Amino acid sequence: SAAAALATALINNEEEVVVELEWGLPRSRAVLDLWLPGNSASAQLLKSLAPTAKQLGDSLRVRPHARVVAMDSNTPVASLWRHCISSLPQLCAPILSESGRGALALEEAVRQHCILRLRGGDMHGQSQWWRYVESLPG
Repeated sequence: SAAAALATALINNEEEVVVELEWGLPRSRAVLDLWLPGNSASAQLLKSLAPTAKQLGDSLRVRPHARVVAMDSNTPVASLWRHCISSLPQLCAPILSESGRGALALEEAVRQHCILRLRGGDMHGQSQWWRYVESLPG
């Protein structure tokens, strides 16, 4: 299941999980805020959610998020290149390991944001985004 895949990915990577539940008046559409870790587990989680999300159609709106941090002014240039968009110290992924490329994860987050938002954030944009997610490697 999607929950089991998320739990396994998070346990293996020792990621922190934050879940927010809000109970209120019934809505015609559920909103799913996904804070993604920015590694291969993100693609696996999204792919596992895709079939169910596509079945829900208009009833589900997905809002993926990526964590962005600023690096210190004394951060080595190699780390800025590896973990920051355009080596800008204000637009960096958290350093989870020196072997990873946080900049690539953030660039992917921007790409997905564009697919969702440039289509007006409507359900057509959501269905295109899910098709894109299903084509991700991993």
